[in-house]
Amino acid sequence: MNKLNSYYNNRLMPGFHDRSKEEKLIEQLTLIITNQFYTSQSKLKTLSFSEMGTARLNELICKNVQSGLAQRLQDLSTKFKLVQSNYLQKLKSREGGSQMEGIKSQSQLYQSNKNNELINQREREIDEIAKSIGQLAEIFKSLSTLVIDQGTLIDQIDYNVDQLNTNINSAVLELHQAIKYQRSKSGKLCILLLLILIGVFFILVMYKYFTK
Repeated sequence: MNKLNSYYNNRLMPGFHDRSKEEKLIEQLTLIITNQFYTSQSKLKTLSFSEMGTARLNELICKNVQSGLAQRLQDLSTKFKLVQSNYLQKLKSREGGSQMEGIKSQSQLYQSNKNNELINQREREIDEIAKSIGQLAEIFKSLSTLVIDQGTLIDQIDYNVDQLNTNINSAVLELHQAIKYQRSKSGKLCILLLLILIGVFFILVMYKYFTK
């Protein structure tokens, strides 16, 4: 993207030399970047996390990662569209200046033809950039669908974490109750055993007393 911006700056420099080579480079690089956006968007939409596990919480986390990547790609597409829009605005401004120069130099046929060629080149560039911006708008709209879901996914993750925390607390409480119950039950068994021993001891004492 920085390289394209450099091409834009060179293209906007004043001069009447042949700009067809610069125009071709800009067109090729713009196409490459736009195709990269399309490829990235396509991969994001078809990205599947099914191989990473079926747990609901894992699925939500993976989808949240997907939304984060979509947000980053959307930011890049916005930056690219802004660079193109600024260049398009400057190009249109220069087109108006070239037309005025053409009117002033009508007595010079060669200069007039050169100006017409420049105007035609700029018109082609404007059409290509407008087309590219339109394509970026479609990509941006598609990415928005993934990004919008991010807040919902985060809420769902928070809810699941809260539920997990609640379940853990309930399990700990039940464990304490079970330990308390076991302790109470053990105490009752000890008392019962002590009573039995006292009873046996009492019977032995009475037996010895009456057998004397």
